This record gives sequence, C-alpha cells and structure tokens, in this order.
Amino acid sequence: MMFKPGVVPMIETIFRRAAAKATWAFIVLLVLLAVSTGLRPGHAQAALPLWQDHRSVAGGFRIEFPGRPRVTTYERGGLTVSQSHFALGGQDFAAASTELPSADVAVDSLFASIRTGVASDGRLRSEDRKDTSGFPSMRLVIDKDRRTMIGLWVLKRNRLITVIATGPSGFDADLASQRFLGSLLVSAD
Repeated sequence: MMFKPGVVPMIETIFRRAAAKATWAFIVLLVLLAVSTGLRPGHAQAALPLWQDHRSVAGGFRIEFPGRPRVTTYERGGLTVSQSHFALGGQDFAAASTELPSADVAVDSLFASIRTGVASDGRLRSEDRKDTSGFPSMRLVIDKDRRTMIGLWVLKRNRLITVIATGPSGFDADLASQRFLGSLLVSAD
C-alpha cells in the first residue's frame, strides 16, 4: 500500500503526540495517586504495607504489623518489658509485654492508673472496657497535638499486654490502625 507524500511523517507525528500525551497522563495519574494517599517519593511501602504475623518474644500473644517490627527488651522500674515497634510514614505501631511481679493485680486500679497517666496531657475521646480473648482489657482513644493514639491494654494473669497505634488526627478510623489492633490474639497459655 502506498501513501501519498507527506502522509507517513504526519502519521508518525500523530503517534509521537499520542505517546507523549499517554506518558504525561500516566505521570499525572501517579502524582494524583501519591497525593491522595499521602505518599512521598521513596515511600511506596506506605501504599501497600506487607502485613506480617508477629509473636511476642515474651510469649502470650500474636499480632500483625504492617512490616517487620524492631524488637527490644529492657528493664524499667524492676519490670521486664519486651517491646516491638514499627513506623510507617507518620504512623507508629507498637506492642509490648510487661511481666508484673504478682498475678494479684486489681484490674480496675491498674486500668485507672494507666488511663490517668496516658490521658493526662491529651483529650480522652473514648474508653471501652471489655474482655479480649477472655482476659480483662481497656481500649482508649486519645487526641493530642493533632494526632490520635489508640491503645489497648490486656491483663493476662501477671502479664500486661499493651498495643498502641498512633497517627494523624482521626487515625482510629484508619484501616491500618483497625487491622493492627483487630489482629491481636492473646493465647490462653
């Protein structure tokens, strides 16, 4: 098939322009996705976290983190604390296990002192006491400095399990915080 002179360059020009427009449209789409999800360059993991099952080194529970947590064990006030922490952008996820000296702990007194200490310089938005895996627990949502902290404390005999997620204001409604706190499974042992 023969084209008239000048038709082939015109077709090539049309294809080049279409390819350039498609490239720009793709770049604009990527920028819009990054802006809408709050991503910054180099933070692609924030869009699709790789949730990982994590078991406490001290035992007693498992939880899912949106990445591999850093694990530390330390002594504080004569108590041994095993803590796991993972940061993702402006979000923090932590789980800790503290061995208390005795199983004879007054649950109401312990939870009241935790609430007083944690909410002392923030605004306590909600408090819920219930059982988690058959053990007494308390869930707090606290707002402070345009950030939200969701905390869950579970008393398993002489072990206090603490699970905390913090992020921007309203983080308690975020799917990541809900998945993190909802994944806690306290073992019966």
